[in-house]
Amino acid sequence: MNLFQLVLVRQYVFIIAISFFLLNSHKTYSQNFQIKNIQYRADDYFRASLFDLALRDYKKLDSLVPENAEIKYKIGICLLNSVEKTKALDWFLKAQNLNFTTDGFSFNLAKAYHVNSQFQKALEFLQLAKIKNQDSMTTGKFRKIQIDQLERHCFNALRLSKFKNNVKITNLGSTINSKYPEYSPVLFTDENKLIFTSCRPNNIGKTIDIRTNRYYEDLWQSVKNDSSQWQIATNMGFPINTEGHDASAAVSFDGRTLLVYRNENLYFSEYTNKLWALPALLPKTINSEAWESCASISSDGQQIYFSSNKKGGFGGKDIYVCNKQKDGTWGKPFNLGKEINSTFDEEAPFIHPNRRTLYFSSDRPESIGGYDIFFSSLDTNNKWTSAINIGVPINSPEDDIDFVWSADGRRAYFSSIRPEGFGAEDIYMLEWNVKEKPLLIISGNTIDKSNKPIKAILKFTELYDKEKVINTVSAQEDGAYKVALNPGKRYVVEVLSEKHLPYSEQIYVEDDSAFLKKTIQFMLQPLELGEKSILRNIYFDSGKAILKPESLIELQSWVVFLNASKLKIKIIGHTDNVGDKAYNLSLSKDRAASVANFFTKNGIASQRLQIEGLGDSSPVESNENELGRQFNRRIEIEVIQ
Repeated sequence: MNLFQLVLVRQYVFIIAISFFLLNSHKTYSQNFQIKNIQYRADDYFRASLFDLALRDYKKLDSLVPENAEIKYKIGICLLNSVEKTKALDWFLKAQNLNFTTDGFSFNLAKAYHVNSQFQKALEFLQLAKIKNQDSMTTGKFRKIQIDQLERHCFNALRLSKFKNNVKITNLGSTINSKYPEYSPVLFTDENKLIFTSCRPNNIGKTIDIRTNRYYEDLWQSVKNDSSQWQIATNMGFPINTEGHDASAAVSFDGRTLLVYRNENLYFSEYTNKLWALPALLPKTINSEAWESCASISSDGQQIYFSSNKKGGFGGKDIYVCNKQKDGTWGKPFNLGKEINSTFDEEAPFIHPNRRTLYFSSDRPESIGGYDIFFSSLDTNNKWTSAINIGVPINSPEDDIDFVWSADGRRAYFSSIRPEGFGAEDIYMLEWNVKEKPLLIISGNTIDKSNKPIKAILKFTELYDKEKVINTVSAQEDGAYKVALNPGKRYVVEVLSEKHLPYSEQIYVEDDSAFLKKTIQFMLQPLELGEKSILRNIYFDSGKAILKPESLIELQSWVVFLNASKLKIKIIGHTDNVGDKAYNLSLSKDRAASVANFFTKNGIASQRLQIEGLGDSSPVESNENELGRQFNRRIEIEVIQ
């Protein structure tokens, strides 16, 4: 190679080297520029508390700068402010292994241990946080309050863990839950239908609330199939849902009235002709200028429990109760008092169908973190006992809220954020192998003599406490009704319909310690000439014609019916075949006369009444046994004009 060629080769090598250097310098510069841009953006999101956006960028940074302890710490902070709080611990430990330290690190590490239910470890780091806080110039009193609060939560959790409930908690699965929030379960009495609230993309408005960065709330529903599995939930649509926020609150025991939350108030919708009506505002005795969103309807329909932050409470949101008046309106609400309410928030009340146990959620100091579920019961003096934390594992370090029981007290449904969830709040079912709550559920239909369903008012009254009346209205299209009663008591049921004769029957279930179901079909006679109705709850002393006090419930119903109609009736007395026939004939007529006298004393003109005694001549059952003789001793009313 000559000198000229050698010079050319050296120049070529030099140019290649310079190009390689410049190329790598540009790549390094570009990468550094990219890292700085991501860093600036992530930090901006972080300072603005937009933790979901910051998390996305910090994770990108971590892949580019894997040994940066501060980035790992900030990823932990972002996770601690997300629905994936339990994942924060791993990132804090990674930062700790890289010898990272900063004000608040011990406290945040304690929070991460707390949400992972490692309460003893959380307490250890809280002790370090206390020391750090004393030496800090940037935290102070507010951090001390946070440390003390978290310390109480941990101590509560350790104490309650000693008495851990033997329960099975199951996520309701993908047919109900999604990666979006699901909460506020509303359970129908037969446990075959569930309504709940969800913030999903396919809501009615298909829009996001910029204040929460969540889709607007809608009500969704699911029913069980023949295998008792929940089917895929569907949006309830209009008129229950609107383009704004609509959330589930409660359903009546008979499944005919749904309470809905919207616009910071409670609305109600009635189910008729297989459709939900346009929701209407509950009256001002319940709604106020304050915030009302959570409610529960007692099984007899006579009370609404609700949460409100109206003035005059104990602080935050309190639980109130409103009683239905005799004219059907809602009376003045009453604060449930210091046994239930505190200076903190009490929300999501649920009154069990037995009407003696109240469940609710609160973030009071006795919780183990966030909202916990508490309960209180009525004592023998009908006073609420001091609320008790329901314990673990039902309550968790996250919010546990919207707790509703099945009627038998064996299963409960509630919303919670748990590591095994689909994301955000999910709905869970709790199964508890405890003694069933004593309750009598009576259901059935009201029909006419051609077996067609009819609409009627059913009144269930305790036989020896006439003030305890439970009203329920059967559905027009199928005549179905459902009511909850306390077992071990005698009830008189009166069935009233505008176009039919009144019907009555006595119900008694002796067992007062079990959960019981009973099906009764009531057949009513039409208002037609010659039709008869048996008065089954008219009582006389043996061998006498003097009405006993227990007879007044049914007789008063007939007074109301007769005053509202222009019918003329015949009152017919019957006896069994025990004793002399002539005496029985006379006794049956005297008893019919006693009923007629009661009617005339209560405003029914005597010209509209006839009496007749038939003695033992017209039995409806055999007189060979006491039960048959009991049916034969009766009063009948016949339409004669």
